[in-house]
Amino acid sequence: MPSEPPVTRVRLSCSLIGHSELALAKARAPHSRGSGQAAGLSHGMNFASCRRSDRLPLHPPRQRDSRVDRKRVAAKASLKMGSLKTGPKALPMAVDVVEVGRRLLPGLNRGEIHCRFEGGKLKVRSRAAWLERHVQVLTLIAEALASLGVRSLPPFYMLLGDTPSRRRHRHFRTRFAFSQADGYGEVAAPDFVFDGWPDAKFDDYDQKTQAMAAASEQPPRDNRLFWAGRCMNAARKRIVEIASARPDLVEAYDTEANYDVATNRYSTKFMTMEDQVATYRYMIDVEGAGYSGRFKMLLHTKRVVLLQDRPWREWFFDDIEPFRHYVPVARDMSDLAERIEWLRANPKLEAEIAAEARHFAQVRLTRAAAVAAWAKLLRDHIAAGGNLKSGLQGRKRATGWPP
Repeated sequence: MPSEPPVTRVRLSCSLIGHSELALAKARAPHSRGSGQAAGLSHGMNFASCRRSDRLPLHPPRQRDSRVDRKRVAAKASLKMGSLKTGPKALPMAVDVVEVGRRLLPGLNRGEIHCRFEGGKLKVRSRAAWLERHVQVLTLIAEALASLGVRSLPPFYMLLGDTPSRRRHRHFRTRFAFSQADGYGEVAAPDFVFDGWPDAKFDDYDQKTQAMAAASEQPPRDNRLFWAGRCMNAARKRIVEIASARPDLVEAYDTEANYDVATNRYSTKFMTMEDQVATYRYMIDVEGAGYSGRFKMLLHTKRVVLLQDRPWREWFFDDIEPFRHYVPVARDMSDLAERIEWLRANPKLEAEIAAEARHFAQVRLTRAAAVAAWAKLLRDHIAAGGNLKSGLQGRKRATGWPP
């Protein structure tokens, strides 16, 4: 097994710049395949750092071959120091991020960060962070910490994957994640999307959801339900099959053929979320490798959202209700056609559900609301003595779809 690549230290002095400068910084950055190295680049972070050379695949392989590791080491060796000019908005504290190997911080899983807040400074250790999620999450965490008015708190962990960790548990430390589930102790927290989703081609969450809401103002041109994505599990394959059998109800596409795992990019253009909600009457959110980052965004529109059942629960799921904020669909899609036909037969209820969802999203699913939610979670973390748990860890463990 190849040895871990050398440690790279990254210093984030954390001043924000505009998103146009962010795009420029990304364009100037070197591009060779890298290892999820810690980066000081999110929402315009000002930094003098070694920048990660490229984004990881969305689902990194469990076994790395020597060729990939040689590329990772070579990419790290070629990194140069750089800095961005201070922008109009500054983060309220210094943030230090260090990318470590497996042996340097025992027990740190891949795709996990360890956060320590002392003396008003946030110190972070990261191992193989996926894409740039850690930087965007740290932006939200830093703003939440500043709102608490404290100078220190117990250390905690944050998972950056799509599901709670199937590996090592944190029995005596809080571990936050983008979702929680039966059999896991991780506590669901607002995800990186609230600070932008560059791989979905937007850097401003509020601006994106407002654009989606505006696009849905006019009546839809197509009375069907729409979905497009990579068919990585049985549920996604099933919705494409339903579209083939019931083209009067569903239009769905498998985009797997156009997706390059190595670069995490699509080779062809895709329909934007604004185009989707402008065109189609119904939207559906389907789990992928785990939780879905787009569900909350769809709730901002005037379209009814159908939510496929899944074990992965986001931080706001306890505050939404089926048939009030969304229409539930079985995990295996067995009742999808029935749900669409029911909505078509009840246009008044359809409008009421869409209105309730939109109101909830405008109040509870904004970037400011996400920072406030992070602040509440960190207060709970302090109150729990640094060992906050979901309360679900004693249940039978939830499982994902077979690979």
